[in-house]
Formats: sequence, structure tokens, C-alpha cells
Amino acid sequence: MLKTILAADLRFAARKSGFLALLALASLTVAACDDDTNEPEVGNLDVTVTVTGDGTDADGFDVTVGTASIGPVAATGGTVSASALATGNTQVTLTGVDANCSVDSATKTATITDGDTTDVTFEVTCTAPAV
Repeated sequence: MLKTILAADLRFAARKSGFLALLALASLTVAACDDDTNEPEVGNLDVTVTVTGDGTDADGFDVTVGTASIGPVAATGGTVSASALATGNTQVTLTGVDANCSVDSATKTATITDGDTTDVTFEVTCTAPAV
């Protein structure tokens, strides 16, 4: 009878071990499915336009990333943002600069990194038009 009880205990332990092994395998499978390596790498961009000088730009500016406008900026300056941009280098362009104003560089290269915000600043100087 003791042999029968021991044999039954061993069979139960084997089934329990098999169940635990199956449970461990299922946990690993679920953990592998949560791996975010398939998600695209994206970052954000903040573009600031500062305006100095004794003149103004009559109608403000426009900021373009690649070929897409991300928004107007007031004649007094300001910041526009873009999110979920693909990582890597991209061209940022400031347009709409009046003739009485100059910009430090109308096109700049921004390096977008995964999960970060990249800052780009355009410095515009405007002079008062001659009267």
C-alpha cells in the first residue's frame, strides 16, 4: 500500500512539474509578445523663432519639416512643435521672412532621436523699413 501511495504522489508531482513547466513557457511567450522592438522609433521636435531688432515682419513665419508645414509662427516669434517624427536627420526650414528681416540660417538639420525632443532655434533680426 505504501508503494501505491508513493507511486500516486510521484505521478501527481510529475503532473504538477509539467504544469509548472507549461506555465513558465507560457509566461516567456507572453513576455516575448510584449517586446516593443517592432514599434517605430520616433521623437519630437520643438522649433523656436526669436525676433529681435527695431523692425517687424508683417505677416509672421512658417516652419516646414521635410515637406510638411508644422505651423505658422507669429511675427513676434514663438514655438511650434511636431511629434512622432521618424528618427534620423530631417531638414527644418523657416519661410515667409520679409525683406527687412534676416535669419541666421533659413534651413537647419535636426537629428530626431527615439523618445526625445529635439530643439531647433531660428534667430530673426528685423530692421525698420526706410521711410
